[in-house]
Amino acid sequence: MERYAIITGSTQGIGKAAAIGLSAQGYNIALNCRDPKKLEHGEAAAEICRANGVKAKCYLADVCIAEQCSELLSNSSADLGKLEVIVNNAGIIQQRKPFTQLNDEEFMRIMKGNTLSVFNMMKSGVEIMKAERYGRIINIASAAGMYSNSGSMAYSASKSAVISMTVTAAKELGSYGITVNAVAPGFVESEALMNASEAQKRGLLSTLSVKRFAKPEEIANLICYLASDKSGYITGTVSEISGLITV
Repeated sequence: MERYAIITGSTQGIGKAAAIGLSAQGYNIALNCRDPKKLEHGEAAAEICRANGVKAKCYLADVCIAEQCSELLSNSSADLGKLEVIVNNAGIIQQRKPFTQLNDEEFMRIMKGNTLSVFNMMKSGVEIMKAERYGRIINIASAAGMYSNSGSMAYSASKSAVISMTVTAAKELGSYGITVNAVAPGFVESEALMNASEAQKRGLLSTLSVKRFAKPEEIANLICYLASDKSGYITGTVSEISGLITV
């Protein structure tokens, strides 16, 4: 039976790179976005995946809504085969500001966007994986969830929660042949980062031992390893891939 991987938030950046990398490993690919305006980018990424000889399709769904997660998994399974890999990459960032300037609505929006999406996809997906007694779940956390950053309390708290959820799920699912791991990137080349001022970029680089930003493909390489059969005894881990943040 054909197997597939689903990657949430995969029209650009880390998610897109992971989708392409997993397609090169022979997985059919379910990409995802919640904004209809980004479907075109998702289909362009799917076309790159299909060039690797697999099936690929982009699905519109808000993974913060449980019903849409269930529908996403049902539709993608019908189209692409047996679910083996979930990469929970969808999330939102926080505009840097002191926590005293955060209101309740903004705090909860960030917490919901970065944690409920992971919870919903794991909860829906593991029931499929349990039946097969096999699965790989990779949750995209952040180095900010390990160390916390000034000016990003909500984001750091949400990514710290993702790490805790990862370890808890790993403990509950190991006996089913399902591994659950987190990847914690630092500063990754992205549209937002590249649009920052040169002074802002220099400031960020000054905190890194490796004096450059990560490429999305470098994060994707780790995701692909954790998704592979070679990683069957790795579970409940948090893999920091940050160029070593020193401050």
